[in-house]
Amino acid sequence: MKSIIRTASVLLTAVVMVLVGPVAIAQAGTPARVDDNGVSEQDRKFLRQAHQSNLAEIQTGKLAQEKGESDEVRELGRLFVKDHSKLDDELVEAADDLGVDLPSQPNREQKAIAEKLEDLAGAEFDDAWVDAQIEMHEEAVALGEKEIKHGGNDDVIRLAEESARVIKHHLARLRDVEDDHDEKD
Repeated sequence: MKSIIRTASVLLTAVVMVLVGPVAIAQAGTPARVDDNGVSEQDRKFLRQAHQSNLAEIQTGKLAQEKGESDEVRELGRLFVKDHSKLDDELVEAADDLGVDLPSQPNREQKAIAEKLEDLAGAEFDDAWVDAQIEMHEEAVALGEKEIKHGGNDDVIRLAEESARVIKHHLARLRDVEDDHDEKD
């Protein structure tokens, strides 16, 4: 009798493993592949895209300093150049240490935004700049959150966390300016 119960128990366990095993494995996901430097593809993607974002913020921040009509926009432009330059210096150093090649310029979409802004002036520039900055900062927050959740390298994840604090602060300031501009309209 004990032999039958033991056999039934083994068979039941095998059936459960066959039925539940693939689901458990699928839910757990596969660990991120990392290279010899401990860098996953997600880490590389974050470093590259965050670098391009910083380059775009520095470029459009300088535009805001030059073309901004309101003191708020010019001040935010100055702040963004300062903060994103500092963030990018740290990112470039980490990428160098980890052997990750970075692009030399913003991506196509970011360049198009800068070109559009260059053609505007006055309040029209300010409104378009604030709108573009909100969108760019929201994308940067999402990029950082993805790295924090799925990244494989602790140093890169820490960079994403540090950047998130700065970017969320920028986003809050931008929304305040947007609210001020909406009240004036």
